[in-house]
Amino acid sequence: MPRKLFTFLQHRLAGRTPRLLEPMPGDVLDAGIGDMVSLAPERVTEENVSQYLRSYAALQTRVFRERRRNLMLEEVDRIHLRLREEMQQKLDAFSLADRVMMPLYMGLIELPGQLIRVDFRSCRVEVVSEVRDLSRYVFLASAADIVRVLDRKLNWEDFLLSFRFRASRTPDVYDTSLHNFLAAEIEDLRAMCDNTLATESRQERTVVTAGGQRYAVNRYCPHQGADLREGWVEEGRYLVCPRHRWRFDLQDGGVCGTNGCSIKAECLGKEKEEPREASAERLPAM
Repeated sequence: MPRKLFTFLQHRLAGRTPRLLEPMPGDVLDAGIGDMVSLAPERVTEENVSQYLRSYAALQTRVFRERRRNLMLEEVDRIHLRLREEMQQKLDAFSLADRVMMPLYMGLIELPGQLIRVDFRSCRVEVVSEVRDLSRYVFLASAADIVRVLDRKLNWEDFLLSFRFRASRTPDVYDTSLHNFLAAEIEDLRAMCDNTLATESRQERTVVTAGGQRYAVNRYCPHQGADLREGWVEEGRYLVCPRHRWRFDLQDGGVCGTNGCSIKAECLGKEKEEPREASAERLPAM
């Protein structure tokens, strides 16, 4: 419970009195001034949390019932066809397909021998009987869960956050473009691709100081365009994006070790003043 976390933080902060907020669904937080208006009619406490969870479970009974129901084979086949058509429509709207270097396999758990293979290089969607690529991304889910997305009762991004699927990737390298393809709705894909290209076209550079050295880097994160001037330095060498905590190794050309993206760091030499943990200054566009 939050109360236990707050007590722990107050103890660890050595007598300081931090302002800790505990929002509930329906509350409104004014990010400008940090004030929260408590509008939720029900507050969850240690005393009523058990009853709250039982009531919430009762409200979600229909959802769990739908997930457990046995679908007729004909219905599963229709869902499989709809999923294949959805992937083709997504692929047709995905102008960054040439950036995804490995195919995506999607399948329904009820149909193990009918995998939908999305080939980004050829912009083709086909049905295959097995995984045949050494480098691939595999995504499996139940028909009952997928149909809720296809029926627009749940969007793709929320479904990915639900963990109601099995996924694997070989090699284990995060691919931003592939993830964006999966998470976006069909009608949003073109705008998402355009925004990505617009972000990349901004060639503005900035300077950060880390470990006593000054580095020129791209100002905007290659992931979703966050301003790296708002980031910070860790371990004297890693510039951290403030939005998703991607770490770019300034001593290795600004490469992110997780996925290979780069902010093209160029060492400018030692700083002239006393070393600071991190600082940033703006360079003109290049």
